[in-house]
Amino acid sequence: MPTDYEDYTDADLVRCYQKSDEAAGNTLCQRYWDTLHRFFKKKIGNSEVAKDLVQETLLAALKTLKNGKDRSPRHFRSWCYKIAARVLVRWFQEQKKQGSYVSLEDVIADAGIADASEQILFSEVFLASVGDHPEHEIIDAELGGIRRRFEGTLRGRELKIFRLRLEGTLTFRQIGEVVGIKTGAAKVQYHRTVVAFKEWLKKHYPETYRLLMEGGD
Repeated sequence: MPTDYEDYTDADLVRCYQKSDEAAGNTLCQRYWDTLHRFFKKKIGNSEVAKDLVQETLLAALKTLKNGKDRSPRHFRSWCYKIAARVLVRWFQEQKKQGSYVSLEDVIADAGIADASEQILFSEVFLASVGDHPEHEIIDAELGGIRRRFEGTLRGRELKIFRLRLEGTLTFRQIGEVVGIKTGAAKVQYHRTVVAFKEWLKKHYPETYRLLMEGGD
């Protein structure tokens, strides 16, 4: 008789899966499929591609469990969401290689800033606006909560430019007009803040940094 997993916690399902219970792994995937799909669709706007990214995320998550890399079954949800962010980074990178995605990197280059690719990918994925759709609150709370803690270290114009750009509705020229500086200065300030965020993340959330920036398994 099949096991009824309805009342199992994630930790229970992880333990069962690590004991070769494939049905428990399938239940974990079903539990997070819809939320992950909404997350990817929100970020890239394509439902079919989002499905592929969900599958890639869940397969990677199950692989870590099989390999015993997830040290605590209680942390499956958090680990799964971090993998989703890493998968999204890789998708953006692949689109850029194929020439089918226009990055903020081209805008930053106009300001004469070199070697911006890694930071821009980071901003496009991890710093994306959060909290505007309640159904995404699970994943956005994981990533956006960290972002908001970093924002607490910023002050004045630096914080204002950072937030205005992440809202995604204003150009750098418009942001410059709002804060009273030139377009190039707004670009440079935003870029410097993204770099600072990356260093802050590396110091305070090294595992998240590794997953997002270095593609660690």
